[in-house]
Amino acid sequence: MGTLRHRAWGLAGAVLVLAAAGCGGGSPDAPFGGRPLAPETTIPVTRIRVPLLMGDGGQDPIWDADAAASTIMAELHGSPGHPPATNLYYPGAGHYYFGFPPYSPFFTAAELGGSEQANALATEQFWTRMITFLRHLAIHPPPAAGPSPEP
Repeated sequence: MGTLRHRAWGLAGAVLVLAAAGCGGGSPDAPFGGRPLAPETTIPVTRIRVPLLMGDGGQDPIWDADAAASTIMAELHGSPGHPPATNLYYPGAGHYYFGFPPYSPFFTAAELGGSEQANALATEQFWTRMITFLRHLAIHPPPAAGPSPEP
């Protein structure tokens, strides 16, 4: 466990986006805060102490998102006392299906995988769930997290 390299983007203590690199060729130079992340950057997911919402597409040609998400969820469910974690899997969606809000002019690039219809449907469904998730956190913020146990 803990061998995957993960990246996360958060807001007010909630993890908004968690992606795993090194799972079939993730991009180690994807920018975060204007700076590239080093390939050895890791996030020990068992130390996440806030609610988590993830989404992954089954037709992602950039990395094996399904395997990465499954590994992350297994690590979380195998650690005691983890907060709620949800993974939304869209088998026909590609790599970048939830990058734009639904109903905005949507691009589909063949190299990012998924069909235009599957990506659009995944976008609509994921954004609906994400907004609900964030509203719930606004009303019921997670308790202040203390130090996470070491893995």
